[in-house]
Amino acid sequence: MKKILIALALVLVCGSAFSQFKGKHMWMTGDLVFIMNGSEDNLTFMGGSCHEGGYRFGLKPTETAGIYTLTSLDEDSDYASIGKAGDIVKYVYDTKNAWHFLEVFHNGLLSEIVFRYDDDDNLYDKMIFDQMAQMNGEYVDEKGQKYLFDYGDCILGNLVPTKTSFKFGEEYDTPSNIIVVGNNSFFYDITLSGMELYNASYDESNDYWSKGSLYARLKFIDKGEGRFPWTSMMLINRSMVRGFDKKTLRIMRNEILARKGYSFTSKDLKDYFSSKDWYKPVEDNSTINLSLGEQAAVELIKSEETTPDSERY
Repeated sequence: MKKILIALALVLVCGSAFSQFKGKHMWMTGDLVFIMNGSEDNLTFMGGSCHEGGYRFGLKPTETAGIYTLTSLDEDSDYASIGKAGDIVKYVYDTKNAWHFLEVFHNGLLSEIVFRYDDDDNLYDKMIFDQMAQMNGEYVDEKGQKYLFDYGDCILGNLVPTKTSFKFGEEYDTPSNIIVVGNNSFFYDITLSGMELYNASYDESNDYWSKGSLYARLKFIDKGEGRFPWTSMMLINRSMVRGFDKKTLRIMRNEILARKGYSFTSKDLKDYFSSKDWYKPVEDNSTINLSLGEQAAVELIKSEETTPDSERY
């Protein structure tokens, strides 16, 4: 299937209020990409998904530097692609990782992160990278067979015993939770303990993958960084966490702190992380420092935990 790439063009914005946005950049959520075109009074972002365009939003500066109000570019709607009109948007620069990003706050909770992407990669490539980062690692199935996912290569027990490249199945020009290795296709579901693989089949006429019977239940092999190391290694976005149940989200969020040695008082968290060889609690939690990216990850996951299941998608 043909991937739809969004051509990038930029009109440089003027004035100190928008100085941090100058340059040729893409701004990405987990499944949308935007370019910028602005003026002194309002900065507009136009973009789309891998499948279609028509997504847009605006930022209006407030009296506080780096703080903006999210605006809708549709007169009859408060929808603004990355949130709702009136949401507060904060510009952040993480000096440790050289990350520029926007934090979108809805009702006081961090609801989305929009990452400034300066490389030549497109949205499709970024989505592939995010999915690979979440899958990466060694696993073992219930029969003791080895599984491995390593940025585009995999080992799938006796079925694929040596490192072999795989690709992601697509729906509507967008990579989905489907891995394709030769003639074999599997739906994958990342879990707290590891991963579940299901047989999958593709309906070409409807551009749709169907989830079949369970193929293998895998246990993640912790190499000393926890179950979700990617939450500290990269700037995450909402699409990366919205598919997890709330129990898993709670562990995921606190694992970021546990890697720094945070001492937990909640019994379930204390018991869970004390069972990990890599966890070394400190005596004074005030000595723990998180990068701005890690702080954003903690707040975004916490926001997802508090969102009613009926509103999650």
